[in-house]
Amino acid sequence: MDKSINQNDTEFKKWFLGKVDEMSKKGMIGNVHLADNYGYQDEHLTPGDGNTPIKEAVLIMRKNGYKGALTVEPGGAATTDLSDFHGVMKTWKLFGSPVYGAHGPVARADVPRQSWGDIHYSYFGQAASPYYIFGGYSPSQDWTLWSQVPME
Repeated sequence: MDKSINQNDTEFKKWFLGKVDEMSKKGMIGNVHLADNYGYQDEHLTPGDGNTPIKEAVLIMRKNGYKGALTVEPGGAATTDLSDFHGVMKTWKLFGSPVYGAHGPVARADVPRQSWGDIHYSYFGQAASPYYIFGGYSPSQDWTLWSQVPME
């Protein structure tokens, strides 16, 4: 029987997550390397960039008591992003990790929780352009205001 891509993906995810559940319940998983792909070959994409249910698999392993390391392999990110570390940040974003800690939300209610998605590729933690720049950060002709007023 011919299946659509969505049917095939749904069946694979069900099978894959079932195997992860089965193996983690038996304590068979000893070391995990996280890399994503589109299901055709080992593309070594950053977790979250492909269609592998990585987050769901890790949640199942943790539920079943896995306490081992999770090694991120952002191989593809090294050629498409600014650095390997950007692949790690993308992985932290996938898992909803806060910026100032990798294990849970900020405990204080008066401090807003800032995620990696809020600052990824941002300007000093800001997702909008700065209102002003000065000194060495202000090249003479590269930056101008919309009003064309010269910057000092």
